[in-house]
Amino acid sequence: AYSPSKDGKFVVLANYIFKTKTEDYMSPVPLRIECQAQSLPLSATDAVVDFKCCKHKSTYQSTMKVNNSGKTALKCCIVQRPELKPYVEFLPDIGYCQAGCGFTFTISFTPTEEIEKDCERWIDKETGVLEVPFKVHAPAQPTPVGFVLRARLTSSDLIFEPEVLDFGRCVAGMPTGLKLRVTNRGILPARLAMRSS
Repeated sequence: AYSPSKDGKFVVLANYIFKTKTEDYMSPVPLRIECQAQSLPLSATDAVVDFKCCKHKSTYQSTMKVNNSGKTALKCCIVQRPELKPYVEFLPDIGYCQAGCGFTFTISFTPTEEIEKDCERWIDKETGVLEVPFKVHAPAQPTPVGFVLRARLTSSDLIFEPEVLDFGRCVAGMPTGLKLRVTNRGILPARLAMRSS
């Protein structure tokens, strides 16, 4: 049995020595053993799929590519985590990565406020960064390929103070003004436009 511990080409020169029935040894037979060891055939192009900063109630898309350095096609799928099923979708569900080629999964990410409760164990409380490990399984490969989905979550809410603008009694033809304070609870800039309905 041969179990390489690292990548590379290995050459071993050996001699077979046979013992006869009369307990004599025959002259050695030279043998050359060659092997090209490599990592598992299926690998991820990127270890991290980073969605950067994401607002609640918005949909974001990215891709995750796997490569097959083997000599046969591999069926592969990303195993969905139940906690993220309402927020993360992988398309297609199952892919066939041809030999010597790559295959790309599309990841659709739609966070809502509930994700912070459902996925609490993967969210850094100080930074709000979500980091979830996923695995790409290929039945023909004993070890799955791992990658991390990362996103910094932020609110998309704007707070208006006061909630009601009461101008009271106004004089016709004279401008009247009130102060309105708008607070962006998120970390992304928000574009605001006002119009009368």
